[in-house]
Amino acid sequence: VTPELNAISTIIVAVTAVITVVGGRTLLGLGGARLAGVIAGIETQPAVLAYASEQQRDDTEVNVGYATVVPLAMTLKIVLAPLLLRLLS
Repeated sequence: VTPELNAISTIIVAVTAVITVVGGRTLLGLGGARLAGVIAGIETQPAVLAYASEQQRDDTEVNVGYATVVPLAMTLKIVLAPLLLRLLS
């Protein structure tokens, strides 16, 4: 893994998180718990989901946010990963 690839990955994750937070709050009116689940789902990170769930008394909203977006996020990662590898090689 090259430093350039690490930098590109970091930028993609950061931009995705910012767009998710801004869009989720302003356009969709999502609350913090559901938005945390959505971010965990978009990044397909169970560790983020676990942390967000631990911070809530009732983790239903976090889990709903995660379950709503993780199928699409996983599909996009499967499709886009080979394309990015071709573009960067």
